Amino acid sequence: MQNKKIQGLSDYVGEMENNLKNQNQQIEEITEQLDELQHSSVTWLDQGINYFAIGNSITSHSIADYWWTDGVGMAASCEENDYVHQISKWLEDNYNESVETKSYNFYTWEVQANDRAETLQLLDKYLSDELDLITIQLSENVSDVSTFREDFEELCRYIIQKSPSAQIIVIDDFWDSGEKSSMKVNATRSCNVDFVSLDEIKGNADYQAGLGTIVYDQNGNGHVIEHEGVADHPGDKGMKYIAEAVEKKIEVN
Repeated sequence: MQNKKIQGLSDYVGEMENNLKNQNQQIEEITEQLDELQHSSVTWLDQGINYFAIGNSITSHSIADYWWTDGVGMAASCEENDYVHQISKWLEDNYNESVETKSYNFYTWEVQANDRAETLQLLDKYLSDELDLITIQLSENVSDVSTFREDFEELCRYIIQKSPSAQIIVIDDFWDSGEKSSMKVNATRSCNVDFVSLDEIKGNADYQAGLGTIVYDQNGNGHVIEHEGVADHPGDKGMKYIAEAVEKKIEVN
């Protein structure tokens, strides 16, 4: 009996050590990103439309074993078919102005559940009163929702303060139709920013890329999606739906 208690305590201590190790690793990653932030800058157009897309892999993903085009929304068949590039093209066509578009994968904010606020400074080099449009596509990687509602509202208010001239449009969760989606709706209402619902396409395989889909990198080389996580992302049809839903809300001055 005593040995079982000792083993149980040992397992508990081991679990706590692993949790602490993971938290320290996250802190190190954030510190590195903040250091990079301090030594870099982003420029926006003086004349034209400036669009900043904040999101996760649906918005932008770097090259990996399972993804082949840097800075493109995962599972789009090519660069111009992800939702960010579609919106950028729509802005050019409809406003007849030059458009500067930048996207940022803010996955760090999603998974830093113990204190998401400490990651907000990572956005500072992008946020500016020169921005006209900001889209926020975050929540799919959130597993701990204990403070998610408050954190999402804090995120919106931080962006509003840093970019007071921008129209802010929040994009619904592509997979979740329950708690996270509802929390985002409530946060956007509290902050008086726009919200785009994806209720019509959630859980619909027609709007996901699917296994076996061919996507093309920036050099025109074709690659077959064999990773189930990538396959669950919006394909061209899903990306088009998201882009058009956002475009209906745009009121850039």
